Amino acid sequence: MGYSLTPLPDPDLIPQDLDERSVEVVREMQSIGALEVTQYTTYSAVEYVVEAGLDGDLIECGVYQGRQPLMMAQILKAYGVIDCEIYLDGTCAGQIKPTVEDYKDKENREASSGATLAPWEEGQTAGASKS
Repeated sequence: MGYSLTPLPDPDLIPQDLDERSVEVVREMQSIGALEVTQYTTYSAVEYVVEAGLDGDLIECGVYQGRQPLMMAQILKAYGVIDCEIYLDGTCAGQIKPTVEDYKDKENREASSGATLAPWEEGQTAGASKS
């Protein structure tokens, strides 16, 4: 027919309490959909890291559609940060088997890594993870 329907970004979907830099970032992201709470959380976290002057790179673990890394990149761009790498770690092939090095409690690594291993093993039986 020659027609295609494309949703227009709704400017009212941008929260009114955002500062000008935030609004600019959100507007640049509207082509991929409305702002979601998780994206605003990412915005706030990266903004904090940049404003605090913390060195290092960023990583997104379990990339789904790439919206969070895109938000990270837009924030870094808005702040003029060009020396920060963004790494994406997809889990489509499954999570690797946790080891004793994968712990949550520094004081009790063995028990803590066991707690990490249990959900992984459960995922193995459900078919959610692969080694």
